[in-house]
Amino acid sequence: MIIDKTISLRGKKDIVCIFDKYTSVAGGQDISRPQATVHFIKHLATLPKTDETVNTLKAASIAARQIDVSSVADYQVPANIKINIQIEEEIWLTAMDVFRFAFNLDPKRDPQMPFLLKVSGMAYIQSAEKQNAALKIGSRVMPLDSFVNLSIDEKLNEIYKVLLSGGLK
Repeated sequence: MIIDKTISLRGKKDIVCIFDKYTSVAGGQDISRPQATVHFIKHLATLPKTDETVNTLKAASIAARQIDVSSVADYQVPANIKINIQIEEEIWLTAMDVFRFAFNLDPKRDPQMPFLLKVSGMAYIQSAEKQNAALKIGSRVMPLDSFVNLSIDEKLNEIYKVLLSGGLK
């Protein structure tokens, strides 16, 4: 069953930075905060309740606290951020359960949403960065902006060149 959730939090530079960093890791796609939040929650729900997950989320918590906010000007930070999402109830409950497990929180209470959003966002970003490094994404043969402007035939030729050369390096 799909449920509607509203996440309201005070606007802070670190939250804005996490969304900005997510956008850069996602290939520069202009992704809305609700869509990014759903990705964060779904990623959290996929994590098993293990010591490795505890370590991963605690490392993400530390990274979220240390995120560089110098690139965000005060005027870019709204006073309040309200994020409305639609998500499957089972995914939401699983994500909350994993988060409570990792931080040893009261199972009867919901976690603080700003903390959950920062940690789940940073965990997603770290996972995506590892995947990008493993796939060697980021060292494209051609900049994405240039690729987008090519005709369909030119795009197919570029993809074929990459495949012939052994993939992205």
